[in-house]
Formats: sequence, structure tokens, C-alpha cells
Amino acid sequence: MSENQIDTSYLQEARNNQNSRESTTNYTWFFSGEGGPKEYTAGVGMVISNKFMQYIEDIVRIHDRLMYATIRGTIESNITCTYMPPAEKQHLPEQMIEDKGRACEEIQKVIDGKKTNDQCTFVETGMLD
Repeated sequence: MSENQIDTSYLQEARNNQNSRESTTNYTWFFSGEGGPKEYTAGVGMVISNKFMQYIEDIVRIHDRLMYATIRGTIESNITCTYMPPAEKQHLPEQMIEDKGRACEEIQKVIDGKKTNDQCTFVETGMLD
């Protein structure tokens, strides 16, 4: 990432079944994995360059498929990292629609909870079909 001058990255299918933080010389990694199924395939994460860590006000892990970071600045910003339920349940299309509907509701709750006149929210979503 350093070689390509990438300062942030958002991960889906991190396959980490716990909430954790790991630091290296150049980056800090945040994982949200608690609450996932026993056969673990989800988990999301954020990788943030250490030069920007001073601007990170909060990292909130909602569950294994949703987390967000609040960033201080002239305009407080929120970046969410979301992994939508995959289409692996194609033999159960009603269940798939219900799972995705529930995931969208959870994302909307985060956005609604962070909305003010001086904030903005960015959503990074991963979904496999």
C-alpha cells in the first residue's frame, strides 16, 4: 500500500471473528468480526495510514458486516465499511431478500444517527453475487 501511496483501504470477507486493532509501522488495521456465524466467512476491516490516525475520532464496530470511522476535520465525516449478505442462498430467494433488506436497514440507521448539518457519510459496500 505504501508503495502505491494508498492511505486507506476497506476490507470485506476479512474472516476475522473478533474485534481487533493491529498496528504496523505505516498502517493501523481495524477489524469488526464479533457476532458472526460459527463457520466464519464475513468480517470487515479498515486499514488507515498512521499519518491520518490523528484525525480518527472514533471507530465503531456494529457487527461482523458493518463498521464506521468518524474523522475530524473542517467537516466531520463518517466512512462506513459494509459487507452485504452474499447471494449464496439462491435456493432461498426470500431469505436472501430479507437478509439484504435487514442489512440495508442497519446501514440506514448508522447514516440517520450520524446526520447533522455539518457531517457527511460515505458508504463503502462490498457484495458478491
